[in-house]
Amino acid sequence: MVKLLKSGSASSSSLKPIWVMPVFGGTTACFDRMLNSYSNYKRTLYGLTDAYITGDDDALTLSLEEWVNTYVSAIKSKQEHGPYTLVGYSQGMNWCYAVAEALRKQGETTDAMICLDPCFPNWNNMDKILDWNAPIMAEGLGAPVCVARLAANFMMVGPMKQAGNALTTQAGREATISAVIAKEFAGTDLYDIMVVHTEMDTGKTIVEGESPMSFIKKIPANQRLEKMTELIASKFEGLDTDLVKRILEFRCFSALRWVPYVPEKVPASTKCILVYADRSHIASYKGKPYSVTQGFERFHEKGMAQINEVVIKMDDAPADWPGKRMEAMFKVFDDHFRFMHMPNVWAELKTEIWDKIGMF
Repeated sequence: MVKLLKSGSASSSSLKPIWVMPVFGGTTACFDRMLNSYSNYKRTLYGLTDAYITGDDDALTLSLEEWVNTYVSAIKSKQEHGPYTLVGYSQGMNWCYAVAEALRKQGETTDAMICLDPCFPNWNNMDKILDWNAPIMAEGLGAPVCVARLAANFMMVGPMKQAGNALTTQAGREATISAVIAKEFAGTDLYDIMVVHTEMDTGKTIVEGESPMSFIKKIPANQRLEKMTELIASKFEGLDTDLVKRILEFRCFSALRWVPYVPEKVPASTKCILVYADRSHIASYKGKPYSVTQGFERFHEKGMAQINEVVIKMDDAPADWPGKRMEAMFKVFDDHFRFMHMPNVWAELKTEIWDKIGMF
């Protein structure tokens, strides 16, 4: 589960490592381009890959607490005691909060949690997800926010809440996860989403010359899983079709895990840094911190006084950015995916965050 992302300098071996949490797909691949743009690391960086993806079949149906503890055990295999520094992008924010909480229960401390463009706040029974996502969807689809809220509630929030709450028992997890995976594999959406996320996470084109959905629809339904896993595996050194299939399966249900999770309050001694892509062009985000829109202040002992919110305005997308080929629903979240691949973002993160925590 532990991947060495960057080695710190030998002269700084006494410095604690930095832990990068996995994202929606269970890996840290979306960090690679940014981390490779830097040099002269002082602190070692480790990334976590989900236990199911690395071959633990039992991890598929673990409870949330058991699941989080697989990450804690992996971290402790390299760093026995804290303080711990945790970094997460997108839904990796969930891992930061849950892993820090689990570490506290073992008497450990976390000195900093750094969440990069935390998106899709589907914890606490998804009570803030429409506040955050509906304006983004409305802007991307050219619809009023009220219409986007209704559509998202019907198509996304309701089904996810129902499925997520079913995961609170072992029987519910086994039945629900099996059903979700089977349903996704029967359609085209899973493969389209997988290709879109892979292209946007890594910046590498998977399907050449046409949209992923158009490509996938040409493949007979009973051959899609085999053909798409072969295609994706062929694009990356070290991937095989079995590993890609596990990632596909993980993506089917990973977001559902967090629906019933309610974070405990983060102690005032933990520094919390939330870094967002600038969304000031969306009217709904003007006038209050993004962290409040997502409800983060509720889960900190000192509220917003404990949160350092940084907003970064991104440069325009490069000509070869895969997001330019994406269809409507994925264009909605283009800023979110592009955040990890923009050189001006990398530069500002280095100055505003990484240098200040002694990464270099």
